[in-house]
Amino acid sequence: MALKGTGFHDAVSYKIVEDASITAASAHTNVTTSPGRLFSVQIDNTSSGSIVYVKLFDGASPTLGTSVPQLVLKCEALKKHTYQIPYGIAFTELSFWATSNARQTGTQSAPAATVGVRLVCS
Repeated sequence: MALKGTGFHDAVSYKIVEDASITAASAHTNVTTSPGRLFSVQIDNTSSGSIVYVKLFDGASPTLGTSVPQLVLKCEALKKHTYQIPYGIAFTELSFWATSNARQTGTQSAPAATVGVRLVCS
């Protein structure tokens, strides 16, 4: 996995957090390293013939299969989808993971193929 974060010039407080090659159900934890608001989630599932779910958690150390995510976003097979959140969702420590399992808890299976996730935060 290649998680990367990009901050803009100090005059703009937005950050982009991206992992373009998720292949395992493992959590990226505290990806912004500070509190903020989540404004957009883009899921690129164009290389997979199966549905993928991106789960977002407000906390630095979620336990996959046990911790209940605050938000679960679905992306159909062979699609790219962007969820826009106009006023944003406040978080303290933003963590996320991708899985092929829709259930909030239980076994968190790896995506069927490489998935990309991009978050726009403040």
